[in-house]
Amino acid sequence: MPIGAGLRQAYELRDATRLEAVAFLAVEPPADPIARSRRASAVAALVKAWEAASERIRIARGQPLPGSRRPGPRQPARRVRRGPAPPQPPR
Repeated sequence: MPIGAGLRQAYELRDATRLEAVAFLAVEPPADPIARSRRASAVAALVKAWEAASERIRIARGQPLPGSRRPGPRQPARRVRRGPAPPQPPR
């Protein structure tokens, strides 16, 4: 299946948010509590963007949610037909 423009953008957005979140977490945390909360909010927003892009990729690839697919109906067991016993030759 060829990758369309929307799917390519979703992959690029997912990869960019991952790189940005890793870069945020690699920097020493600030001592100021307000700056810390802003940084935490920024990382949380990046995580939400990553999850949204991953969800779009799953939908575009046609994959169902885990556990949402039900197995098909079972085929009935074969029944052995039993009729009267065949006649036995005399002994």
